[in-house]
Amino acid sequence: MINDNILAKNLLKEKGFDDESINKILSNYIVNKMGINTFIEHINSLFEFLGNDYYKYSREDIVSIITMSPTIIGCSKEFLLNRTSFFINLGLDKEDVINILRLNSSLFTYSFDKMEENYNYLLSYGFSKNDLLSMVKQTPALFGYNLDRIKSRIEYLEKFGFSKDEIIRIGRRETSVFRNSNETLEHRFKLFLYYGYTKEDYMKIIKNSPSIIGYSDNKIISKIEYLKSIGYTEKQVLKITKILTTVFSVSIENIEGRFKDLERLGFSHNDVINISLTQPQIFTYKIENIEKKINDMMSLGYSNEEVIRMLKILPSLFGASFENIKEKIVFYRTIGVEECILEKPKQLMQSLDLSYARYMFFLNEKGIKVDKNNIYRLFLSSKNFYEYYKLDNNYVLDKYKRNTDSLNK
Repeated sequence: MINDNILAKNLLKEKGFDDESINKILSNYIVNKMGINTFIEHINSLFEFLGNDYYKYSREDIVSIITMSPTIIGCSKEFLLNRTSFFINLGLDKEDVINILRLNSSLFTYSFDKMEENYNYLLSYGFSKNDLLSMVKQTPALFGYNLDRIKSRIEYLEKFGFSKDEIIRIGRRETSVFRNSNETLEHRFKLFLYYGYTKEDYMKIIKNSPSIIGYSDNKIISKIEYLKSIGYTEKQVLKITKILTTVFSVSIENIEGRFKDLERLGFSHNDVINISLTQPQIFTYKIENIEKKINDMMSLGYSNEEVIRMLKILPSLFGASFENIKEKIVFYRTIGVEECILEKPKQLMQSLDLSYARYMFFLNEKGIKVDKNNIYRLFLSSKNFYEYYKLDNNYVLDKYKRNTDSLNK
């Protein structure tokens, strides 16, 4: 029993351990059974071994490693090397393995058979070797989990309705799904039901953003309540979080900042809410890129007010390529219908190839020159275009390949 031994405490203090770490180490069951001489020998040997040319851990690293997993003091050098070799043999670089063990030293003490059993099971389930390498980097303790726990999580997800491929994608991106209990997973589902999401909504959210499985209740609740507090209705909160599930991971500070940025640029608070309902990615765009989009569109001759109006009506312009927008506007300007586009910016959603092909079709086959009085012809739905002319879009697209030179003839 060395938990009260002055020599043991002084040695650990000399090595750089604080009082809390010393108490944790000396209270460890394995360590407490050692004699003082054995303890001193193992500590000195461990510092020398982990600091050698193979591991190259710093003194601070070794202090952290031992504090995290005091049982390591009782492990032989061969035992520790075998655990290191296990991960290297999986295909991880030595540097990755050493970093993983630094962050989760309990892996040094895991049963080799348990790690191999977990690895082989996940491989047989359908995870690829590269998947497992990526997953163990994300959660080094994965191979130390109880195998029954891993099987239970997979069975739960299967019964819930996720397919095998979906479970693999979820596990690959969020390994905490194997750490959380089935009760925790069920609780998370019920929390979303409470806020009005359906089972299908929840499954879609998890498939798109598996990291939500690892979020605390408070993180999810605070985000939902925050969105409601700044003007979103309950239905709008559901809509925005279903369109862009990563909204849950965007910080409240970032959302507040984006509202302030857009209001500074000329949008009202309600404008920002409405924009985010169809283009929630607005919260992830860099403000510099948003400002550049506005300036680029103004370079085409539009006023700031006109650009703001276009962006409010068609928020997808925030994420659209400016070169693509410019090509379309130049085309509509060339055929004399730019004012109509400015009035109805949503018409910019139609591909330029289709607008050109239909323009040439009406000009060459119907003797009609499309202008601001009959521009609706360019934007007929596929169904109406076929009903009126008994032709589908593929016909005009194949026959009239875009060639802007022909517009000037």
